[in-house]
Amino acid sequence: MPNRIIKESVTTSNEIDCLTAEEERFFYRLIVVCDDYGRMDARSSILRAKCFPLKIDSIKDKDIEKWLDALIKQDLVEVYIVGGKKYLQMSTWGKHQQKRAKYSKYPSPDEGMKSDAINCNQEIPNVPENTRIREYENTITRATEKKEAEALFDYLWDLYPRKKGKGSVTGSQKKKLKDLGKEHLERCIKRFKQDMAAESRPLDKYPYGSTFFNSGYIDYLDANYQEQEPRAPNLRML
Repeated sequence: MPNRIIKESVTTSNEIDCLTAEEERFFYRLIVVCDDYGRMDARSSILRAKCFPLKIDSIKDKDIEKWLDALIKQDLVEVYIVGGKKYLQMSTWGKHQQKRAKYSKYPSPDEGMKSDAINCNQEIPNVPENTRIREYENTITRATEKKEAEALFDYLWDLYPRKKGKGSVTGSQKKKLKDLGKEHLERCIKRFKQDMAAESRPLDKYPYGSTFFNSGYIDYLDANYQEQEPRAPNLRML
């Protein structure tokens, strides 16, 4: 198994910071057992044996399932189904790791979407139909929610004055913004612009868009925002 790269940026990653210590440990162990394309058999028993061979008696399948679900929620891992089997794909693998092998050991997520969309009414051995359909629907729901979050973020990005650092806003953060709602965030941006105008702050001194959408917007939420008091005129003694 080739060596893997873990960059210093993990220490400031919003997604990693949302994980518990156990979930983070599981994430790092996944990195070293995945193939050169960041893919792996996602069955709990396989992940338990591969990631924790010396703790096989103390770590249970339900632990793996819980930790894997946490990684999915933070958009660190994608789980998909091909031929009735579960596989996973590390979401940002191509940005951080090198692909030495010509081919992956496992099918791609695209194959999973295509295969299950076509064959969802066909019987797949050893997989209960209700489980297979539920997993497929969950995969479709996650894909749809991701697209909706991306579309909303693109719209909000166009509203923000200083468009710098767009790529630094992660998928999980875009989902948080989506949960707040379009109208709420429009009000946040409007309030921010009003405050900047009241301060007569030049555009090149505005926070980057990435700063605003990662954390700066919080001060402008309905529950947090307080309007600035008008400044007193600057009277000069003659």
